[in-house]
Amino acid sequence: MARVRAAEQARTLAPVLAEAHVRAGAVDSARAAIDTLPAESTDVAIEDIDADAMRLKAEVLRAQSSALEPVIVVESGLAMRLGELAALTARVEVLAANRQVLAERVAASPHHLLALRAELDAVSAQAARVEALTGKLAILRAKFVAWAELPALATALQIAKADVLAVATTAHDAREAYLRALKIRLEGMAAELATRLRDGVPCAVCGATEHPEPARPSLDAIDELTLHELDVASHEVLATLELARERATKADGDLARAREAAGDADPAHELAAVMAELVSAERAVEARAELVAAISQADTGAEVDRVSLAELVLELATSQIRLGAFSGEVIEEQRIVEASRGPYPSVADLRARLVERAAGAESLARAVLVLRAAEASEVSARHLSDRAAREAGFASAADAAASVLDADVLHGMNEKIQAHQRAVTVVAEELARPEVAGADAEAPDLVPVLADVEEAERVRDSALMRADDARRRVAAVRHCRDELRRAETLTAEVRASTRPVLRVADAVTGQASVNPRRISLSTYVLRERFDSVVRAASRRLEHMSSGRYVLEPDEATRGQGKAGLGLVVLDQWTSARRDTATLSGGESFYASLALALGLADVVRDEVGGVELETLFIDEGFGTLDADTLESVLEVIDSLRDGGRVVGIVSHVSDVKDRIRDRIEVRPLPDGTSSVSIRT
Repeated sequence: MARVRAAEQARTLAPVLAEAHVRAGAVDSARAAIDTLPAESTDVAIEDIDADAMRLKAEVLRAQSSALEPVIVVESGLAMRLGELAALTARVEVLAANRQVLAERVAASPHHLLALRAELDAVSAQAARVEALTGKLAILRAKFVAWAELPALATALQIAKADVLAVATTAHDAREAYLRALKIRLEGMAAELATRLRDGVPCAVCGATEHPEPARPSLDAIDELTLHELDVASHEVLATLELARERATKADGDLARAREAAGDADPAHELAAVMAELVSAERAVEARAELVAAISQADTGAEVDRVSLAELVLELATSQIRLGAFSGEVIEEQRIVEASRGPYPSVADLRARLVERAAGAESLARAVLVLRAAEASEVSARHLSDRAAREAGFASAADAAASVLDADVLHGMNEKIQAHQRAVTVVAEELARPEVAGADAEAPDLVPVLADVEEAERVRDSALMRADDARRRVAAVRHCRDELRRAETLTAEVRASTRPVLRVADAVTGQASVNPRRISLSTYVLRERFDSVVRAASRRLEHMSSGRYVLEPDEATRGQGKAGLGLVVLDQWTSARRDTATLSGGESFYASLALALGLADVVRDEVGGVELETLFIDEGFGTLDADTLESVLEVIDSLRDGGRVVGIVSHVSDVKDRIRDRIEVRPLPDGTSSVSIRT
C-alpha cells in the first residue's frame, strides 16, 4: 500500500523530474561534443577553458594563415619554375652536346663522302651483272623443273604401258567370249527354230506341217540378247585399249621432251649458285640507289650542319646567360618557402593546419559556451526538482524517480488492493454473524499470518514485475524477429531486382566473370576515340611522308584490362612496324604534327563542324629533308587556305620565305633582343 501511494505521489512529479533529466542530458551532450573536438583544442581541463581566450587564439591563427598567402603563391608556382629550370638546364646540356656532335660531324663529313663514293664504285660493278644473271637463271629454272619432272614422267610411262597390257588382255578375253557365244548360238539355231513350230503350221525351213522329232535346245544355249551384250562389251574394251595406247604414246613423248630439256646432269647446284649471285647483284642495285641518295643527303647534310653549328653556338650562349639569371631567382624562392614552412611538408600544409587549428579553437569556444549554459540550466532544474520532491514527502528527486512505477504495473497493484479489500469486507461480514461471533472463545494470533501474507504479497509483486519485464522482452524479441524476416525478404527482392543491374555494372567496369577481355566501358570508349584520332592522323602522316608512313594502334598494349593507347608506325616501303621511339627527329616532328591535325579533324567531326581555328608549331622544321619539308608546308598551306591561323616558330630559311606575315626576333650583343613585324 505504501509503495502504491509513493508511486502515485511520484507520478505528480513526473514533469519536473523529466525536465531535470533532459537538462542533465543536455550537459552530457555538451561535454560529449567537446570530447569529439581535436585533442589539441582540448589539451586543458574543460572547467579551465576560457571561451574568450579561445576566440582570440582563433583570430591570431587566422591572421598567421593570411600572412602565408603570398608565400603560398610562390610555392604553388615553384614546382613549375623548378621544372622550367630543369628544362632549361637540360636544354643547355642538349645544346652543348649537339654542338659537340655537329662539330665532329662537320669535321668528319669530307672523309665520309670519300668512303661513300668508293663504296658506290664497288657496288656499281656488281649491280651491272643483274641482267645477265636473270637470263641465265630463267634457263636454269626451266632445266630444274624438267629434271624434277623426270621421275614422275617415267613412272607415268610405266603405268601407261601396264594399262595397255592389262586392257589388251581384257580385250582379247572379251573377243574370245563373244566368238564362243556366237559358235554356241549357231550350233543351237535348229533348237531355237523348233521352239517356234506348231502342229498344222508349216515349218519355215522344210515346209512340213507335221513335226514328229523337233530339235531340243542344249543346256548352254545362248540367246540373241546375250550375244549382243557380249559383242558390245568386246567393242567397248577395244575402245578403252585404243585410249590406253594413246596415253602411253603421250607419256613417252613427254618423257623424251623432258629428258631433252633437262640435259645430262642435275642443275640444282648451278641454279643455287646463280640465284645467290643474282641476290647479291640485286642487293648491290639497292645498295647503289641507297648510296646515291646517301651521298646526296650527305652533301646537303654537311651544308645544313655547318649552318646549324653557327646557329647552335649562338643559341647556346644565349641559353647559358638566361640559365644563370633564372637559377638565382628560383634559389631565392626556394629559400623563402623553406624558411616559411618550418617542419611541415609545404607552406600550404602549414596554412591548412593553422586554418584547422583556428576552426578548432572557434568550435571549442562555441562548445564551452553551450556547456556553461547547459550546466546552469541543469543546476536550476535539479534544485527545482529536489524542492518539489521534498514537498511531496520524498528525501530527494532521486528517491522520487526511484518510486515511479509503470502505469500498467501501478494499475495492476491497485486492482489487487481493491480485490483484497473486497475479500476483507466479505470475511468481516461472515465474522459478524451471531453464530460465528460467539463460537470463538479466544482470538487467534494473526501477526505471523499477516507477516506471511505480506511476504507472499511481496514475492507475488516481485514475480509480477519480472513477468511484466519478461513479456516486454518477449514482445521486443518478436518485433526484432519480424523486422529481421522483413529485412531478409526485402534483401532477397533487392538482390533479385538488382542482379541484372549488377551484371551490367560488372560488364561496364570490366569484371572478368562477365567480361573476358576485362575492358571497362570508359576504356572502350576512350580506345574508340583514340582509334578515330589515329585514323585521321594516319591519313595526314601518309601524305606528309609521301606515302611511306602510317600510324596504327599498338595491339600489344590492348586486352587484359590495359587501356590500349600505344602507337606503332608502319613503314609501307618495307612493311616493318616501328616503335615511335625509333623515329628520327624529323620523323618524330611530322608524326606529332599529323597527330595534332588528326585530333583537330576528329574534334571538328564530333562537335558538328566546329574548327580548331588556331595552331602553333614550335621548331622541328630543321630536321626535315627538302622533300618532306615541302610536303609538310603544303599541308600547312592547305590549313591556312581553309581559314585556320597557323603560327610557326622556326629558324629555317625555307620556312621563313614561305611566311608573309611574321615576327622576327634577333638577339643583340648586350643580351637583349630586337623584335620586328613584317607583313
